[in-house]
Amino acid sequence: MICIFCGHETKVNNSRSKINSSSTWRRRECLNCEGVFTTKEKPDLTVAIKVIESSGKFKAFSEDKLFISVYECLSHKENSLKASKSLIDTVLEKILPIKGNKIKASTLAEETYRVLRRYDKATALIYKARHPIF
Repeated sequence: MICIFCGHETKVNNSRSKINSSSTWRRRECLNCEGVFTTKEKPDLTVAIKVIESSGKFKAFSEDKLFISVYECLSHKENSLKASKSLIDTVLEKILPIKGNKIKASTLAEETYRVLRRYDKATALIYKARHPIF
């Protein structure tokens, strides 16, 4: 990987897998300017997971779309941005162990609803009203 400060090669000084996650955190140091920064590696889920819509068509999974749908339901909360990211990580922890690389849109919506319900019932109800799949 190249340095974000000067564009030269970097080396990895420290690397850790995150608990209950498919991501890896790395501390990198530039071999030229000695700048230090961290990176987070995670799989590209748009390629790995296909969502089966109610029509039977397949669509690439979009973590961004899932994030926006949760974030919009949390607009009444002060910490909506941070909470949305954390909740999406929890949803992903639940759906990634599912066998195969396909998931029904209704299953994804149900799992998201369950995660939101444990966090905040009002948010879960807003989500359910906006996603009448289940």
